Amino acid sequence: DHGSTSSFTSCCAAEFDIVPTRHWHRSAAKQPLVDDT
Repeated sequence: DHGSTSSFTSCCAAEFDIVPTRHWHRSAAKQPLVDDT
């Protein structure tokens, strides 16, 4: 789902910026990015 991820990241880019990159990447590897929210 590259298209979905692109739109989602663009919308919640600010939120991701606040969250630690290390934790975000770790969570993304286990579950979908949307699931993090």
